[in-house]
Amino acid sequence: MKRCVHSHPRTATLILGLALAATAACRSEYKKHCDLGKQLRNEERYEEAIKEYELAAKVAPKEARPYESIAKIYKHQIKYDVAAKYYQKALEVDPTYIDAYAQWVKMLRLAGQLDQASQIAADALAKNEIKRDMKATREIQEQVAEIEKTRNATAAPPPSPPPVATPRASATLTTAPIVAIPPPPAKP
Repeated sequence: MKRCVHSHPRTATLILGLALAATAACRSEYKKHCDLGKQLRNEERYEEAIKEYELAAKVAPKEARPYESIAKIYKHQIKYDVAAKYYQKALEVDPTYIDAYAQWVKMLRLAGQLDQASQIAADALAKNEIKRDMKATREIQEQVAEIEKTRNATAAPPPSPPPVATPRASATLTTAPIVAIPPPPAKP
C-alpha cells in the first residue's frame, strides 16, 4: 500500500515550516512597505507614499491599515471624497476595524455628502462592535452632531431684520433763534 506524501510526519513538518516562512516573509515585506510609506508621508512625498501603501496592501490583502494610511494622505491634501473611498475600502477589507468608521463619516461630511454620511453613521452605530467601544460610539455621535449643524447652517437663512436708523455720532443739531418776520407794507 502506497503512503500519501502528506501523511508522512517529516513532509508535513516541512510544509508547515515553508508556510510559516512564507508568512513571515510576507509580514516582513508588508512592514517594509508600511514603514517606507510612513517615512515618505512624513517627508510630504505623498505620491510615493501612496505607492508604498498600495504595495503593502497587495502583500497583505486582509490588512486595512494601508488603506487607512492612504486615506490620511488624501485627508491632509483636503481631498475628502477620495479619502472617504479609502476609509470605505479599509472597512471592506476588515469590517471590524472600527477606528475607520468615524473617519469615513467625517470625510463624507466634509465632502458634502451629508445623506450618505448620516446613513453610514446610523449603520455603524447599529453594529455590536461599535456599541461595545465607547470611544468609537462617541466619535461617530460627534460626527452626527456636526452633520446636523452643517444641515442647519445650509438651510434657508432667517429673514433679515428691518434696518434700524442709527444716529451719526458726528451729527449735531443746531437751532437758530426764531426771528419774527415783519408783515409786508399795506397798499394805499
